[in-house]
Amino acid sequence: METAKTLVNRVRERVANPLNYVRRNDGKPAANYAVGVYSSFLDKDMDIKAVDFEERIELALDGHRFFELVRKGKASQVLNAYLEVESTKCSHLTGASFQPTAEVYPIPQDIINLSRGVLVQNPGY
Repeated sequence: METAKTLVNRVRERVANPLNYVRRNDGKPAANYAVGVYSSFLDKDMDIKAVDFEERIELALDGHRFFELVRKGKASQVLNAYLEVESTKCSHLTGASFQPTAEVYPIPQDIINLSRGVLVQNPGY
């Protein structure tokens, strides 16, 4: 648990550095940044939640979060929970759901051909 806490706090300390703040044209911080460090992790579950939270923040606008959710097998759970909440606010999302087949991409046919039968197309393509 100490290693996880140390690594998460290293990221939080970097973010908490005022030199890294996004600034308005007048030089003032663009938001009220309040980033602290963890004093301790109580257990393994807290370790995982803290790392997941930091990862969510770090990857939020980089276009990588979806792929990380897929890698961890959490895409369906997270995206469907999001759609459930957002569908109460946006009528065009009513009935929308994330389909697990969206987690895989088609394998190009020329690659399948070159594999001489070793590779087969992902289901749904």
